[in-house]
Amino acid sequence: MLINTPSVESKLNVLRLEAMKCKSEEESARLAVLIAKSIQELDARAAELKAQEAELAANRKVLEGNVEELKSIILDICKNVTTIVDDAEDISITFRNSSACEILDEEMIPDEYMATKVTRFPDKKAIIRAIEAGVAVDGAKIIRKRNITIK
Repeated sequence: MLINTPSVESKLNVLRLEAMKCKSEEESARLAVLIAKSIQELDARAAELKAQEAELAANRKVLEGNVEELKSIILDICKNVTTIVDDAEDISITFRNSSACEILDEEMIPDEYMATKVTRFPDKKAIIRAIEAGVAVDGAKIIRKRNITIK
């Protein structure tokens, strides 16, 4: 189910139109309160969805663990088998050998087997300090905005 339904979209459009019609601070304040109530409702709905997502993720993790456990059982009972086909159940199982490296203690690995990973990213705080000090920083600018808190 999509949240941004026509009714939600039309409510947003009505609020946008009302905002353009505001002629006094009193009208603006009244509309701001209405909009703030809508924000609270949407925030509450978003929090509910976030909780549901967390629950779904936990359930998915349990199911994935069950799948791995069941695969382990099949591997244990079919040690010398390469293929199982059951036409009646419309299922086939194939087995293959593979290799993977498990690192037991990274500190013990010799240097010739270690790779170096360098991460490069913009230091936003340093860029802000530089721009505010009058330094031109190509590829960056400071955006000024007002934030809002609704309780």
